[in-house]
Amino acid sequence: MKNCCLSETEAFLSTDGTSAGHMGHDDDDEENKPMTRQVLLDKIRQKKEVIGKLRCQPWSMSRKRRTLRLAQKYLEQHESKVSKTHLFKEDLKKRWHSTCRWADNIKIYLIPWEAKIKTIESHFGSVVSSYFTFLRWVIFINLVISLIVVSFVVIPEVLADAAADEGRRNRSETRKKIPESVREVADSFTVVWDYNGHLKYSPLFYGYYSSDKFVSPVNKYNIPLSYFIITLFIFGYSFFAILKKMAANARLSKMAGSKAEQYVFNWNVFTGWDYTIGNPDAASNTVMAIIIKLRESIAECKVTKVKQFRSLLFLARVFANVVIILMLAFSIYLTRISCQNWTPFQVPAIVSTITHVFPMIFDLIGKMEKYHPRTALRAHLTRVLVLYMLNYMTLIISLFDKINEIQGTNTEGEFERFARQLGGRNPVNGYILVSKKWKNNILSRNFNFQELVKLVTMDLIITIASILIIDFFRGLWIRYCSSWWCWDIETTFPEYGEFKVAENVLHIINNQGMVWLGLFFAPMLPVLNNVKMIVLLYIRAWACMTCNVPAREIFRASRSSNFYLWILLLWLLLCTVPVFWVFASKPPSTDCGPFAYQDRYYNVVTDVLEKHKTTKNIFEVLKGIASPGVVIPTLLLLLIIIYFLVSLVRGLREANNDLQQQLFHERTEEKKKIFELAGGGTKKKAEAFRSEKKKKVVSYLPTVEQKRREPWRVYSGVS
Repeated sequence: MKNCCLSETEAFLSTDGTSAGHMGHDDDDEENKPMTRQVLLDKIRQKKEVIGKLRCQPWSMSRKRRTLRLAQKYLEQHESKVSKTHLFKEDLKKRWHSTCRWADNIKIYLIPWEAKIKTIESHFGSVVSSYFTFLRWVIFINLVISLIVVSFVVIPEVLADAAADEGRRNRSETRKKIPESVREVADSFTVVWDYNGHLKYSPLFYGYYSSDKFVSPVNKYNIPLSYFIITLFIFGYSFFAILKKMAANARLSKMAGSKAEQYVFNWNVFTGWDYTIGNPDAASNTVMAIIIKLRESIAECKVTKVKQFRSLLFLARVFANVVIILMLAFSIYLTRISCQNWTPFQVPAIVSTITHVFPMIFDLIGKMEKYHPRTALRAHLTRVLVLYMLNYMTLIISLFDKINEIQGTNTEGEFERFARQLGGRNPVNGYILVSKKWKNNILSRNFNFQELVKLVTMDLIITIASILIIDFFRGLWIRYCSSWWCWDIETTFPEYGEFKVAENVLHIINNQGMVWLGLFFAPMLPVLNNVKMIVLLYIRAWACMTCNVPAREIFRASRSSNFYLWILLLWLLLCTVPVFWVFASKPPSTDCGPFAYQDRYYNVVTDVLEKHKTTKNIFEVLKGIASPGVVIPTLLLLLIIIYFLVSLVRGLREANNDLQQQLFHERTEEKKKIFELAGGGTKKKAEAFRSEKKKKVVSYLPTVEQKRREPWRVYSGVS
């Protein structure tokens, strides 16, 4: 043992040239031999590394002191032979590395809400904290969007109003100045709650912005063009941010490789535990989750047996699916009716209630299906996602149908006073046709996407109410009534509320979709949503630490999983469809908004291109490219290319799996050959022969057979 320790010590010191026993001899040899400057620098660097690593060596204190003394003596003798400039560079580099390390440590404390998320992670593990990490990432995305909108749209509009002349004031006074009749009740709670009064004539909504250009003594700023381009840029930035996050998660995913597929049990046993957990409930849930994973892995390795058909369970699942389909149809009906009646706050209240209440009912109905926990969680997530998608599509279609209905009912109006002015007491009612421009004004006056802003606000209120009622008050009741209740309410129904990561993340995605949808007609909606998200983060964190327990079914929301990011990307695609449909088919309002007096929204871009003579030819080319004869074949070609690339990737993935299996098989065969060459195969055969011989010796013989063989055994000399 002593020789082993000495050999390890000598191996360590020999690499650095600082052996306590041989350092004196080495130094004497080095003093006698002339050394080049590079060799001397290497020796000095080695001595400094030994001094830095000396504390970690398993040596006695006397040996450490002797080694330190010799290394320092060597540095004192030889550092003077090196130029001071080089020593200064080395010292500067060392200080720079220490400064970078200190800055990295400080940077952790500058990340918003990092301490709060780490506290939650220490109590509930990384699964629950992944929700707050995802929420913080969404807040950062909204913050960037808010800064872009405020910098390029809101601030130029405010500066233009401050430096406006009489002509601009006269043109924009009706959209920015509150009428006297509205001013009297503008401060009342009902008006503010309905986003009327001061809020209606604020930069929050589309109608506030003017179609005039901001002309200053220095430069000219085209606000309508900036409004249009910034909207397109925000959608592009959102796509880029989501795809960049998905790529980062794919790089961080270490478990998706071949090793996770080859060593299933090793990964689950040795790397399945979450060492950030500091709460007993979270630890017990994690233990059960690991046990379930191991059972699933064992079950997958075994031959699958044909399960016995159970009629009652089949009928229960059919009944549950029928009830869920009826609830989905009922949610569509409620959303449709609320948009048709059009009473204040009816649409936000109904949609927010459906968003919060129906997933809870889906969860209760799913318990009668008795699926595996993983299958039940996936089915529940699918149903909630379908619910959100149907509500979203129904809301959009109903709102645009309401616009068309309002426009259709006002195409002709009966004005008796106008008829009397024409013909005195003429009993014939005067009908006039409303012009197309007047008809378009209704789009901005009656529907400026205030309902989406109300929906975002109402969603926050219902979320806070549901947290207080379902989590906090239920937790208080269970805490103080469990000692005298009829049954154990802590472990059975109703028990403490679980922090369901999956449902909460889907709720964030649905809310972000509403923000993207209403961004064009409410530019300041991301700012309002940021306030909502921050309030939601604090109240979710408070509820999680106060009255929630970790969910039994683990479903991670960030890091290596791209499931929710795929849903967020799908939601962004769905949000861009109605916005671009409005750009392409709906004429803008003629009395308010930055696109007033334009036939289409995109005309602000075409007008700029047409004014420049050098871009006229380019504009004609772009018009030809945008024609249906070019767009439709291009889309078909792109679909064919996408299908080819998907097929190619699938084939490459299959080839990669085949190569992995081949390499694994060859590696196994090579191990067997090496084992046989080392004598393992011979020993194994000898052991097998001995075991077979023992089995033959101890084989059972009946008593009659033993007696019959006794004379033969004696004759043959076998004792």
